[in-house]
Amino acid sequence: MPHPFNRSYVKRKPRAFSDPKRVRAVCRSARGDLVAASDDRQRIALYRYPALQTSKPRLFAGHGTAAADIAFSADD
Repeated sequence: MPHPFNRSYVKRKPRAFSDPKRVRAVCRSARGDLVAASDDRQRIALYRYPALQTSKPRLFAGHGTAAADIAFSADD
């Protein structure tokens, strides 16, 4: 099943979350192998879990406003 995120909205390459104070929401997948985080700069980061402090996430940008909440579907 394709992911509903439309990559055509990505206009710039997002940078990593540099300020933890800007993180709005965090969610771990039901399987427990992924963590997603959103921030107030319209970005979403997807991490493998557990992750090392030096791990680099997959970053997505393109929301029109700050992502206030984030969640995985029940069946991941």
